[in-house]
Amino acid sequence: MEGANRITVSYEQQVAMKEGIVNHLSDEYFKARPQLDNGHNRRIFESGADRMYWMLKDNKELNNGRDQ
Repeated sequence: MEGANRITVSYEQQVAMKEGIVNHLSDEYFKARPQLDNGHNRRIFESGADRMYWMLKDNKELNNGRDQ
C-alpha cells in the first residue's frame, strides 16, 4: 500500500518473530505425525523451516517488490 506507515523492526525482533512462526509450524507438523516426533527430527524440520523463512523474507518478488 502506498503511503502506508511502516513499523521499524530490529533484527532481534525479526528473529523472535521467526522463531515463533517456526515453533508453531513444527508443533503443527508433528501433531499430525506423532510417530516422527523426536528431538532429532524436530531439529531437521526447524532447520529447513528457518531457511525457508529467510528465503521467503528476502525474496522481493514474493514480497511484491517491497523491501522488508
